Amino acid sequence: MKHIPPYLFSSAAKHWSIVKNKIVLAERLAIFLDYDGTLTPIKKHPALAILAFDMRNIIYKLSRLSKLKVAIVTGRSLSEIRQLVPLKDIIFAANHGYHITQKGKEWIHPDAERFLGIIHSLCAELRKKLSQFQNIYIENKKFTISIHYRNVLAQQTSQVKKIALNTIKNRYPSLYIVTGKKVIEVRPSTSWGKGCALQKIIQSFPKAHKFFPIFIGDDTTDEDGFRIVRPQGITIRVGRKKKTNAEYRVKNVKEVERILKSIYEIRENADSKSVKKN
Repeated sequence: MKHIPPYLFSSAAKHWSIVKNKIVLAERLAIFLDYDGTLTPIKKHPALAILAFDMRNIIYKLSRLSKLKVAIVTGRSLSEIRQLVPLKDIIFAANHGYHITQKGKEWIHPDAERFLGIIHSLCAELRKKLSQFQNIYIENKKFTISIHYRNVLAQQTSQVKKIALNTIKNRYPSLYIVTGKKVIEVRPSTSWGKGCALQKIIQSFPKAHKFFPIFIGDDTTDEDGFRIVRPQGITIRVGRKKKTNAEYRVKNVKEVERILKSIYEIRENADSKSVKKN
């Protein structure tokens, strides 16, 4: 159930102490991270959202730890997110989970391939109908479409949304629409999303090894992921106070980095002790 989550680092509460204790006690961790708005601030154009050195470094260090897995769960295409996070030993769930790579194996949701032609045609139609609006950016991500209107004049945004939504619903009513932060996401008509992708990844781990999940995201598209992970792990939404399925919230990307660095310090110590025992 959605609620206004408490601030994780509130000085008046012990939320952060509780979370750290769970991280200490977990035998294994699976850290799931959104990209835009979570690992990098939202930018005027998606191409400008480059991973900072410190964030990239901490993700790399986490991915090298034993008994810990890192997954990037994003709306971006697989080729794009791989360029933005060029690290080995990372699981990628791209296109809102329709395209997953793990340990060199690639999985594509069957419906994603079935809708390829429709996605291609719709993208061309949207570009034509919305070409009158300056700075509109329509992104064909092969299996999904993102209509970015962040840079469109404020007085034109309602018109952009109206034309885009009417075009999609009238021409291709079988497609699924999700609205986010100044973006309209168009996907194949299935119940699939980040939450289902998280479940699929978690279920792929060896049954003898139970991984404690942590999911950090910032947008509407992350809500089904929060709903799936919250009963069994830690869920954190990034950004201003608002209703969400996440259990906690933090203010910005810097605080996400703080969390990841703390996780590394905790788990690196555990790794060191394990090596010494062996």
